[in-house]
Amino acid sequence: MNKQLLLILACHFTVCGIAPMNTRIVGGEDAPPGSWPWQVSLQIFGSHVCGGSLINREWVMSAAHCFSSTSTARWMISLGRENLEGNNPNAVTISVSRIILHPDYDRRRHDNDIALLRLSSPVTFTDYIRPVCLAASESVFNNGTDSWVTGWGAFEEGVFLPFPGTLQEVEVPVLGNRQCNCLNGVGRITDNMICAGVLAGGKDSCQGDSGGPMVSKQGSTWVQSGIVSFGFGCARPNLPGVYSRVSRFQQWINSHIRSDKPGFVQFNSIGPDVDSLYTCPGLPPPVTMTTPTKSPTTRPSALTPTCGIAPMNTRIVGGEDAPPGSWPWQVSLQRFGSHVCGGSLINREWVMSAAHCFSSTARWMISLGRENLEGRNPNEVSRNVSRIILHPGYDRRRNDNDIALLRLSSPVTFTDYIRPVCLANHRQHDLCWCSGRRQRLMSGKMLYKSPGQRRKDLFILSYVSSLPLQGDSGGPMVSKQGSTWVQSGIVSFGFGCARPNLPGVYSRVSRFQQWINSHIRSDKPGFVQFNSTGPDVDSLYTCPGLPPPVTMTTPTKSPTTRPSALTPSTPPPTVSSAECKYNDGKTCCMNVIKESVVPEIELDVDSIIENYILSLVFFVILCFSMWNCSYEHQDSWR
Repeated sequence: MNKQLLLILACHFTVCGIAPMNTRIVGGEDAPPGSWPWQVSLQIFGSHVCGGSLINREWVMSAAHCFSSTSTARWMISLGRENLEGNNPNAVTISVSRIILHPDYDRRRHDNDIALLRLSSPVTFTDYIRPVCLAASESVFNNGTDSWVTGWGAFEEGVFLPFPGTLQEVEVPVLGNRQCNCLNGVGRITDNMICAGVLAGGKDSCQGDSGGPMVSKQGSTWVQSGIVSFGFGCARPNLPGVYSRVSRFQQWINSHIRSDKPGFVQFNSIGPDVDSLYTCPGLPPPVTMTTPTKSPTTRPSALTPTCGIAPMNTRIVGGEDAPPGSWPWQVSLQRFGSHVCGGSLINREWVMSAAHCFSSTARWMISLGRENLEGRNPNEVSRNVSRIILHPGYDRRRNDNDIALLRLSSPVTFTDYIRPVCLANHRQHDLCWCSGRRQRLMSGKMLYKSPGQRRKDLFILSYVSSLPLQGDSGGPMVSKQGSTWVQSGIVSFGFGCARPNLPGVYSRVSRFQQWINSHIRSDKPGFVQFNSTGPDVDSLYTCPGLPPPVTMTTPTKSPTTRPSALTPSTPPPTVSSAECKYNDGKTCCMNVIKESVVPEIELDVDSIIENYILSLVFFVILCFSMWNCSYEHQDSWR
């Protein structure tokens, strides 16, 4: 019986081609129970043969090379299993009713190495049995993207049995296909494959892991990018493992699964695709990259991956804990109970955030009045999201028009801890505050600077000691006008975080007033005209490649009755209470602003010019002391 079993297993591991099939975890460690709830064990006569991943209640995905035929006889699927032997209280075993191999599977070249298995009956999801999301067809996994491979494969190359008792996990970075081709032999790696491994060796998948998943985390969502397929040895230096690229098979998978479709998620790696520049003898010339070296990215949400570049960081750099209720419009956008992005409450039913936070519109929750991401929040209220609207002009590559609106499932009641923010309807230049979350609500102060890129829907901040980081995406930047807080920006992207001379970039709220009002038909948000004091010294700023500044015209010499923005004694503009009021008689931004009349001030032109020149000299000196005027803002993406 044992000899027959070994023969059967050997047949299933046999792969014709250049090198023996290698499909196991090398250099891994025990996986905590329930940490990979989609991992399944494909078994014959109760013995583990291959791995696989649960993709919905009835279907499992694995590798085609695990099957010598499509006969379902003797095949069983074990789900929720942690150990191959001993007690598994959370395990469920189900027979297989159908096996589908990809019609173009090439056993010699390992191309299109993918298979679907239908369970004989639907499985019930538990904490230990859950499906994995699949990489959608447009997903991008750049060189260096952090990935995890799981399985029960052997510990050493060439050792088939015994397999490890406990499910193993190992972290390996993605390796670009061009580099992988050069390492494994030009022409062996096709577009249907994705590579991963440590070039120094020591970590890899191998025998027994075949068909198992390789996943990457995008925020709180795990996305399967690859299926363990083959390799040249196991964990050898400069020989990464090769996996079937899941995103290439979205159409084929959906063609066989007619109902309860798997969850396909678009995964977008951050940073330039350096693999496109990799070359070696015999490899076609690389595609010329038009993107400059410095590469900005969106402030990653949990749906905008940071793997391969830097670990997820969700706090304000240089910020401090915000007192409870100090930013009552700040909300937390959550999926599966985990914070993904920030946002701002703009009326009883609508929240504003960044478009780059959303690759999916399902399963979103909004937490309002929350102070801590963990622990007790007595003032918190949660709402489902009934609608998500992304700006039609949103450009994910350039981060342009990075704004989104979310409608709550039901109106919220205003409290001291839950209130809407006023929105800017005019360009502003002032001291601003940005709030975001780590474990507690954080806030940081920063000085506004006008856009060096001259893009009308974005604006740039300086004050490099306190800037938003990943996880603050979609959150508000506000400025105070009198007793009114006005949102001027939405956290969007930046070149690093809190780096000298590299300010963060925010979507300019005032540019979207018409678009916002076109979707919010009743209970309009409170738009407030914000007018900064002082001259616009940014109009005189220049650097190589920037168009000449606009010439400022000198006003005619005549008295004026309009209040001068150049006169320090002029009180700030005020807002009518009717302009920003809600049904409860209160205004947005916490404080009711009563109507007042701005006193008329008469100044002759000589006074205006004198004040202007003094202010201009001060700001120019400040500019040169704070900025290196020869620095370059390269319009590139990190």
